[in-house]
Amino acid sequence: LLLPQVPVENNWSRETFLKQACLKAGLPPNTWKSEADIYIFEAIIFQ
Repeated sequence: LLLPQVPVENNWSRETFLKQACLKAGLPPNTWKSEADIYIFEAIIFQ
């Protein structure tokens, strides 16, 4: 899981975020391009 603030803090594009999510899951970086279900969510950050 990569939290929503990670790509914002790192100035990632959508594609970079999806590639990084694949890598974090132990998959090749372009796995998201074929037969993937992509879900979006929001998070509330407590400090």
